[in-house]
Amino acid sequence: LFRFSLNSGFVERPLVAAFFWSFVTGEWTVNFNVAIFFELFWLDLFPAGTFIPPQALFSTFASMTLVYVLDLNLTEDIFLAMILTIPLALFGSWLEGRQRMWQNKSYNQLLKRVRRGYQNEFCPEKLISKSILQILIVNFIFAYLSIYALIFIYEKIAPIWPRNSFLAWPYLWIFASIGGILSLRIRRAYVVFFTGVLMAGVYLIFKDVGWLSVS
Repeated sequence: LFRFSLNSGFVERPLVAAFFWSFVTGEWTVNFNVAIFFELFWLDLFPAGTFIPPQALFSTFASMTLVYVLDLNLTEDIFLAMILTIPLALFGSWLEGRQRMWQNKSYNQLLKRVRRGYQNEFCPEKLISKSILQILIVNFIFAYLSIYALIFIYEKIAPIWPRNSFLAWPYLWIFASIGGILSLRIRRAYVVFFTGVLMAGVYLIFKDVGWLSVS
């Protein structure tokens, strides 16, 4: 049951984070709109072998936090907040990789002790506990400082951020679907998707400048 139904990979998803965060804030619509965007955007990047994917959960949580703290309502303002969190999601994965390298030192010390015959010092549970505590502290400091940095950067960029009246969540989901299309690994799917996006983009531009009249 835990292997196939309650796997931690299913719990550590943007939609699950939005579900619990909505209970805290009481705002369901915006949180799930943000979560759907990041579910699609990071869909092609998943842990395989030694690859550490971007922290999709952090970008979702940080975006929802900015929406709640700054009381964002307009789609273009929320989109700006989401864009700002994407580089930090990449930095978070790099930081996780560094933490794994730090743990190599502890692992090497454990091997030396065992090879020297110190069997009573073989305590892998201590090594695991230390690693968990270390990544907990690192992630907490990273998230805490990142939220304040994001708020500061957002307040500086928001006044000059362009306003687009046609920007809506369905368009953002189409943009984020690039991640889902890339995960298919089918060239024809790429062609169909990008052709559709290009046609939709041209239509919106013509409509915005008044070259198309829609009754």
